Amino acid sequence: MTMLIPSDLQVNEFDPRHTRGRAVWILGCGTTGSRMGEALARMGIDPAQIHLVDDDHVESVNIKPQRYTQDDIGRLKVDALADHIHKIARSRPHTHAKRFNGSEPLSGYVFLCLDTLEDRSAIWRGAIKDNDDVIMMFDVGIGNFNGKYFGVRPCNPVHIDRYEAHRAGDLAAQKEIQAILVAHNMCATKANRGPTADIMCGIVETQFIKWIEVENGSTEPFENLIAFSMRGQAMPANDIWG
Repeated sequence: MTMLIPSDLQVNEFDPRHTRGRAVWILGCGTTGSRMGEALARMGIDPAQIHLVDDDHVESVNIKPQRYTQDDIGRLKVDALADHIHKIARSRPHTHAKRFNGSEPLSGYVFLCLDTLEDRSAIWRGAIKDNDDVIMMFDVGIGNFNGKYFGVRPCNPVHIDRYEAHRAGDLAAQKEIQAILVAHNMCATKANRGPTADIMCGIVETQFIKWIEVENGSTEPFENLIAFSMRGQAMPANDIWG
């Protein structure tokens, strides 16, 4: 098996050997998931550790916001992304061409890059919460012009309470917006989320590196919540849960 060998300079920033033997799950291979898959491979994570999960196929509308090309149209996203990762690291990740519902076993590091809060909630409740095989969950969410990341330890009571409180508020706000749209016979519009995803995935990559440092004795603050808006519609937020 061949993997990307990081230079000494890269190892000084992040040593992928600290993650050896641990699974890395990417649930959802769309706008954020496709970016995270490539980013992890470029960081030196062995693709044999990476599991890609998605049941969707690449469409022409995916080319602009996601990490796919015209040649990928019609293919399963997990297969197309696995090929992209192979070009980066000369090894292929595991692929799961299905939609997880929370009944599947998860371990190691889990990146939630799913489209809906409902899907995130199902995976959280069914496969992550109180699961001591999962070291850290990185919940990666974006809107048209905003993003929110959570870093959650699944067996930490404080993390559980704060994460669930935030997500309950997010779900309530989403339902309120949907009710307004229905009442006014309107539909939600989607902008190109690629630029937002670039910012969000850069944040999550940094947090993943910081978490590995924490595992290896760093006392630097680790943010469990980071939120931002590119239009000033919401105040940016950082929060450390300990």
